Amino acid sequence: MLEITGLTARYGGVAAVVDLDLRVAEGEMVAVLGHNGAGKTTLLRCAVGMHEQFVGEVRLSGRSILPGQVARNVQLGIGFVPQGHNVFPGLSVEQNLRLAGLRAAVRDLGPVYDLFPELAGRRRQAAHTLSGGQQQMLALGMAMVNRPRLLLLDEPSTGLAPALVQRVLEAVAAINARMGTTVVIVEQNVRAALRVARRVVVLRSGRLVHDGPASEAHEGERLWQWF
Repeated sequence: MLEITGLTARYGGVAAVVDLDLRVAEGEMVAVLGHNGAGKTTLLRCAVGMHEQFVGEVRLSGRSILPGQVARNVQLGIGFVPQGHNVFPGLSVEQNLRLAGLRAAVRDLGPVYDLFPELAGRRRQAAHTLSGGQQQMLALGMAMVNRPRLLLLDEPSTGLAPALVQRVLEAVAAINARMGTTVVIVEQNVRAALRVARRVVVLRSGRLVHDGPASEAHEGERLWQWF
């Protein structure tokens, strides 16, 4: 599904990702781990075309992701949730979802409310009155309205209490399992990510240093040797 070959991405003269190759098969759920500055967010931005200074190939099901053409790229079937609560705070839950679904003229919000029953009873509630966890669920719901084939998530647990982290990541796992959506998730909460992902990619200084089953990362000190 997602094929990245020889990706090098820069901010001015500084390389954030260096000669990276990555393949993500349809239906996979892959966690991308690494310290701050490892290149994780840049990788996601390149995958949706939001970062313009990159060379190499990024393809989704054989079709090129073009730098700087996010609107065109998402129409290939990409949903992207950047870090933070990316909602329209003054609009209601339902207005946020309907706005997100305008491009595809989505009418039925039932699948989103099935995924996030916490939102169903708050349809008319303004987004800014929701808890942090509920806002993150709404941001996920907005990404899923258009039923993307590939969902890119940048640290969805940021700023959430542990119980809410678990609930949000359970929702991400449900998106992958029940809807068959391919998921690439960047997370600083390593242990929480390992509970839901089946494969782990570790970046260090912009380079891929590990790619393997999540089960291996549970083996004591092995996880930390990759950082």
